[in-house]
Amino acid sequence: MEKIGIAKLTNDNYDSWKLEVEFLLVREGLWKYVSPGVKPQLDATGSNAAAVAAWDEGDQRARATIGLLLTRSQHGHIRNTNSAKEVWDNLEKQHQKKTLTTKVQLLKRICDMEYHDGDNIEEHLMEFEDLFEKLANAGTKLDENLQVVLVFRSLPSSFDALTTTLEN
Repeated sequence: MEKIGIAKLTNDNYDSWKLEVEFLLVREGLWKYVSPGVKPQLDATGSNAAAVAAWDEGDQRARATIGLLLTRSQHGHIRNTNSAKEVWDNLEKQHQKKTLTTKVQLLKRICDMEYHDGDNIEEHLMEFEDLFEKLANAGTKLDENLQVVLVFRSLPSSFDALTTTLEN
């Protein structure tokens, strides 16, 4: 596998990291070890032993690929795992918490966002999109109209004419 430009997982980049690593695993033919991640069982005659051995080898390649894309601070979340699916599930459990506290923190961040003249509007909108996605992953999907209202609310008065035009 040639050098890839995926940033290692930290406490702050799970959503983008997850998508990029999924794409990498798909490209490398390793995604099946994560999803569905079901190992074939050795049949009574042992006639599928080669298939089971091939699965184990592929599963460990997928596990190692994921592990190599983590910062050291993330190693504790996967230290006692034995499969790529376990690694993936443990990281998801750690980074996509669906607690009330998580939802409140995300909503506060959304409500506190403000665009200032001269800022990069594209980055501002992408940050909103990222926060809406994180909130949905935490179990609370906001209505699209409410999302638009929250974005409009974040804009300064210099955008009032545009906001009025879009509303009409």
